[in-house]
Amino acid sequence: MVGATSPVKENNEWSTPDWFYNYFNNIYQFKVDLAANRYNSKCISHYDKALDSLIQDWHLIDGWCWLNPPYGRHLHEWIEKAYHEMQLGAKIIMLIPASTGTSYWAKWIWNKVPKIYFIEGRIRFVDPLSKTTDPPKYDSAVIVFQVDLIVYIQNVNLFH
Repeated sequence: MVGATSPVKENNEWSTPDWFYNYFNNIYQFKVDLAANRYNSKCISHYDKALDSLIQDWHLIDGWCWLNPPYGRHLHEWIEKAYHEMQLGAKIIMLIPASTGTSYWAKWIWNKVPKIYFIEGRIRFVDPLSKTTDPPKYDSAVIVFQVDLIVYIQNVNLFH
């Protein structure tokens, strides 16, 4: 969600590009977008700011959830929430920066989730005006939060 000029301070409503979302949707067939608004939601059903996704019971959703949370200082809250909801049975696919040295990776991701896709190449997110941004200064990872999978890590190159 962050462009080269670091717009996180200005705006946290950057959208996942359709081609990227569609790759994972073809695998998981998402039911709910857990962090969206009516303009950038990837699913028919979504939680917006008014519904406050962080207080919802994601484990009650029947099916896979898509989550490209707001990046910035509160990202760890989304990751912790996903981890706890996974323990209750939620199935969540989360797109986040591949900041593997952070405390939240150590506490909620490494050796805790069954699957991590490290994305080869950098994703150009879409700003609220539907313009593609410059590539961010960081790599991305897609985290699979589900309790009953075998653990493994996979690299994915979607930039052929």
